[in-house]
Amino acid sequence: ELGGMLKPEFSTKFVEGLESLKKQTKWGKATSGEDELSQLVERYTPLKKEPITLSAAQEIDEGLSELIDGFYDNKGKISKKGIKIQKAQQDFRNMIEEAPESSVVGNKEGFDAWKRGQKEWTTATRLGDIERILTRAEAMDNPATSIKAGFRMLERTGMRGYSKIEKEAIKHAARSGVIGGALRTVLG
Repeated sequence: ELGGMLKPEFSTKFVEGLESLKKQTKWGKATSGEDELSQLVERYTPLKKEPITLSAAQEIDEGLSELIDGFYDNKGKISKKGIKIQKAQQDFRNMIEEAPESSVVGNKEGFDAWKRGQKEWTTATRLGDIERILTRAEAMDNPATSIKAGFRMLERTGMRGYSKIEKEAIKHAARSGVIGGALRTVLG
């Protein structure tokens, strides 16, 4: 198959990275049960040596986003467990964006196909991040506070893939709770 697929070594590295994030002790498991990140690692472990297509990467990212959404309180603040899963998601996104040619099926042509698809994927993830912040805010007592909290969290993740203008608009929204023109452009 020509491109659009990361080799099995990539998925192994991804799952091993998740394993390093799950720092739940035996006592922690006994006290409160296995946390969500540990459960996620359990589900991913059998897939360690499987290739990852762009479609699968999008499913992984969207699934992690949905999982993260469950860790926000009614004021739009994320819990410590949610932050761990958000870090896992950001690590995954970084791995996708930084995938070297050698990790993609099909060598140069495959890598070029992967990069074209990855660019579209990055745009979709940015849009999804902003849409989730706004959707969460709609369900809150004080939407502006939720918007600020959501954009502050986005700002802390490094805003990889966002343009300089979008980053400035995110910083503004994190301080004010107001969506500026640059973010409105991203939202369409």
